[in-house]
Amino acid sequence: LPVTLPVTLPGIVAGMLAGPSSFEADFFFFQKIMGAKVLTRRCRPKVLVGGIRVDKGESMPSVSLCLFSQKNQMIHYENEPNLRSEEFIDCLIRSTLSERRPIADSKRIEGMLRHADVVFTARNPTGLLVGVARAISDFHYCTYLSDLAVDTQFQKQGIGKELISRTHQAAGSHTTLILLSAPKAQTYYPHIGLIQHPSAWTIPPKPDA
Repeated sequence: LPVTLPVTLPGIVAGMLAGPSSFEADFFFFQKIMGAKVLTRRCRPKVLVGGIRVDKGESMPSVSLCLFSQKNQMIHYENEPNLRSEEFIDCLIRSTLSERRPIADSKRIEGMLRHADVVFTARNPTGLLVGVARAISDFHYCTYLSDLAVDTQFQKQGIGKELISRTHQAAGSHTTLILLSAPKAQTYYPHIGLIQHPSAWTIPPKPDA
């Protein structure tokens, strides 16, 4: 999630541009900008180095800061409708959501992915899938967020909240987003702004269907 800030923003960029022709800058290591750690490096125009990119603007360059997680790992979010079932299952296991999903039924898992309307992923710099949100939507009235899984090693870093936000945006923020909470996550959703519905009803699946 790049955040573009002018280089003259007080207290953020601790370096000065060398000149209008070189557009080269020295930066320092900042912590806890917008709730995350930011790792900066010496860089040149339009080259991403350590999450920093300098772009030439109309009058002066600007600096794009890519936010890092608290473990100094930049998280990349993407809508991946063709996510492989093997990766999905692996992430479910590492998030513990596998306890309530049919991971032993590969055909069913494959169908869950292929017939979903939105599949948003979160990956670390190595490409490891550390979070996933899978939703079904009519894109006009309601969006059902069926699966929200974040690797336990990457939780409490805002990844789940970001996945919910991006999934809702992809399906349409004018729709009502609905989800059923895992038992351990019931205190999590109010914390990030979701409202608990007083009444919800389900029909369990028939084993022989």
